[in-house]
Amino acid sequence: MKIKKNYNLSKLNTFGIQANAKFFAEVNTEAELEELFRSPEFKSNEKVFLGGGSNLLLTRDWPGIAVLNKRLAWDCRFKQTKRDRGSKRKRRERGAPCHGRGDMA
Repeated sequence: MKIKKNYNLSKLNTFGIQANAKFFAEVNTEAELEELFRSPEFKSNEKVFLGGGSNLLLTRDWPGIAVLNKRLAWDCRFKQTKRDRGSKRKRRERGAPCHGRGDMA
């Protein structure tokens, strides 16, 4: 995992608005996440965790570290309920771990 400086976030938000993060890291494994948590850049700066960017509107540069979460991608189990039959909507199973939004298709 490499921490980049002055990283352009325009490709990570739906509107493509130009904004830079003071620091940026892409996390692909749990080991990289642990490494990131130990880094001085992470420990001493404000943090924002990014996903797909579809609900993100940037209005200014980010003064801390932006973390793109590639590894911890949506560990949810979904099932279709009787009430939802005939639609594509699914609900998260009770007690299923959820580390993101899951596959709602």
